[in-house]
Amino acid sequence: MYEVAFLMPDGVSNGTWLSIETLMDASPAAINPYFDCVDGYLDAQLYVCCGKPEKPPERYACLFWDDIELPVNKESRRFLENSIMTLYASPEQLRRKKAKWVGTAWGCDPLAMPPLVDPDVYYDEGGPRHGAMWVGRYRPLKGLRNTIDWARESGKTLDIHGIGRPFLWLRDFIEQPSRWWETDGVRVHDHVPDLQMPKIFNRHQSLASFPQWFDPCPRACIEAAMCGCKVLTNEENGFASWGYSAERWEAEMRALPDLFWRELLRRAAGHG
Repeated sequence: MYEVAFLMPDGVSNGTWLSIETLMDASPAAINPYFDCVDGYLDAQLYVCCGKPEKPPERYACLFWDDIELPVNKESRRFLENSIMTLYASPEQLRRKKAKWVGTAWGCDPLAMPPLVDPDVYYDEGGPRHGAMWVGRYRPLKGLRNTIDWARESGKTLDIHGIGRPFLWLRDFIEQPSRWWETDGVRVHDHVPDLQMPKIFNRHQSLASFPQWFDPCPRACIEAAMCGCKVLTNEENGFASWGYSAERWEAEMRALPDLFWRELLRRAAGHG
């Protein structure tokens, strides 16, 4: 049995956890994947670092699906150079990182691979649809303010399904939030469990996602596209750089776990 441990530092998004669980569920029979704490690793033959641990293990791959920034210094450059496989969430994120890390002697060519979404859970149910929605954490990066402005300017209804406490975020944006939502067609909903989200995606025509700053590839955009929503976004969203149709997203999600494990093990074998 070949053991592969995923090192998950504090602060990794729930979406990344879900994507890695999807990867683990699809692992080959000879692979034993598991989560490990950042400081307690000892036994696995190979590690996948989701971010940079304080002390990297001996053999590892790097997975940068989340919005994790490394400082440009010798230590971080060495961390990237010693990775047997480095994955970014989108072609645009890969392009920006290569530009940032000019002069890095990559141990392997970095690759782009989107966060994984289970196509047996997220799919188009073919029912009636109406209105737009926004999904994400209440963080400035995610661009909720941009999306609200877009909805107001275009006269669209907007359902907000956020993670966190909306009033704490919105109180600096509008003086009377409840009245404003009622008159402008913006509805803020309580956060729901992940497995209820496919039904919500399937009720909407579109998902609006206009990040304030660069977002590597929001998982919600992939989920929405697979459920048949049109994704409306901007150049700061790495999702747009994939350019897939809804059908292509489903095909990619079914093929990617096998590709990940095959490529990871091939590169591990080539590094002794």
